[in-house]
Amino acid sequence: MGIIRKIGYATFQTADLSRLSEYYQQLLGLTVQAQTESTIYLACPLDRHSVVLEKGSLPHCSAIGLEVASDEDLSILVRHLKTAGVAVAEISDPAPGVKRRISFAGPDAFGIEVQVENPSTGNVEDRKAIDARRLGHVAFKVRNVQASARFFCDVLGFRVSDWIGDYFTFLRCGTDHHTVNFIQHDKPELHHIAFELDNFYHIKTACDFLGRHRIALMSGPGRHGPGHNIFTYHKNPDSQTVELYAELDQMLDEEMGCFDSRPWHEDSPQRPKVWEPGLFTTNSWGVPRTYSVRD
Repeated sequence: MGIIRKIGYATFQTADLSRLSEYYQQLLGLTVQAQTESTIYLACPLDRHSVVLEKGSLPHCSAIGLEVASDEDLSILVRHLKTAGVAVAEISDPAPGVKRRISFAGPDAFGIEVQVENPSTGNVEDRKAIDARRLGHVAFKVRNVQASARFFCDVLGFRVSDWIGDYFTFLRCGTDHHTVNFIQHDKPELHHIAFELDNFYHIKTACDFLGRHRIALMSGPGRHGPGHNIFTYHKNPDSQTVELYAELDQMLDEEMGCFDSRPWHEDSPQRPKVWEPGLFTTNSWGVPRTYSVRD
């Protein structure tokens, strides 16, 4: 169908709103766009709302927000979902600056919300934190990775960018190599949330900043095989994994069916494929992880 344009935000339940909000503001450099007693809306400069924090008892990612170009496209998507047998809730004025949103359950019952794309905040201040550019993607552990991939591709119009074996898939809805990832796991939950930085130098300064605040890296810097992005991973105060990345593969021409050529690509042209699981797939520089890719 190809009607979804981008990821807009991820919504998190947290027992400590102020602590998690402080992390996103003081460490990642997001700014508060609106807030109530129980909800805080935070954004990177290239997003309207990148992260929504809600007061809850157990920390978890409760929903992802996707965006379409127009209200007409949203109505088309509603009809398409209902034809596919998906139960859809339509919500008016669900968030500041949002007139209409639809909500439905994805595989493993995690929430999916879709609304019309909003202008970015445009907030570019003197850098006092890491200052992520935008929310890039969200990855989930799911019980049936094949079913999740089919739902996002057949129902929502995503395209497969890569697989690692038969247990880890990378799906795109725009030019980015991936917008959502799914990995086979017995316990469905968030795998990681990822924010885009400017370039490799920005990754370096981010690592310096995390180190000054005594936040340890779980992995990286390195370069992934699928997507070829430079990456680092660390934990936020709710013990959720956060990726900071740059240089993600782009597919600017879907008809060509290959990613824009880069000097570090293994293949020429670099097309979607199934990667063999292994050290140089998860990190093409050959640096081993201290934990399983499925964690």
